[in-house]
Amino acid sequence: EANWDVSVDDKETLPSEMILLTAYPNPFNPATTIRFSVETHGYVSLQIYDVAGRLVETLLNGKLNPREYEVIWNASELPSGVYFYRLEAGEVSRTRKLLLLK
Repeated sequence: EANWDVSVDDKETLPSEMILLTAYPNPFNPATTIRFSVETHGYVSLQIYDVAGRLVETLLNGKLNPREYEVIWNASELPSGVYFYRLEAGEVSRTRKLLLLK
């Protein structure tokens, strides 16, 4: 006969909203870290655009669970300039600016 003593001491709280933090470092060369959180399970997209609005790269495109995430973007093959990273989750989207300096 098994005797289990189970307790939960998980103090991690789930996010209450979608948050897109400022990438660090920014300005950067050649890589930067993008942190964000999502509050519900669902489809999430994280994409990079150039200053002309053209899609440069898709970093994430799929279903995620509610929590904080971190994605590293390596732009070593791209020229210096202004870029934008856009996070979309459901009907909510957030966009922030990046500066690549070589």
